Amino acid sequence: MTKKEFFAYLAGVTDSDGCIMLLKHKDSGCKRGFSWYPRITIANTDRKILEFIEKEIGGHISRGTKNYGNFKSKKIIYQLIFSSNLLRNILDGIIEFLV
Repeated sequence: MTKKEFFAYLAGVTDSDGCIMLLKHKDSGCKRGFSWYPRITIANTDRKILEFIEKEIGGHISRGTKNYGNFKSKKIIYQLIFSSNLLRNILDGIIEFLV
């Protein structure tokens, strides 16, 4: 798989199972008391997909379950989280493939 094909694949997975977001973080060093930081996450019940992406570009996989009110999912949900230092490379690679 070429680098361009990988980023096209990553864009598709991010579009379907991911989220590009800004998170608010308490920061006593700022005048406002908080700061913002970007994050990209991809969630899936198939860990192999996330492991493939993690192997190619990095990140961290966490494990959990999803709760919907009184309903608790029986499937394990995995989440691949990309740190801030990976975001520019990821966004530069996937931007041309996002709708």
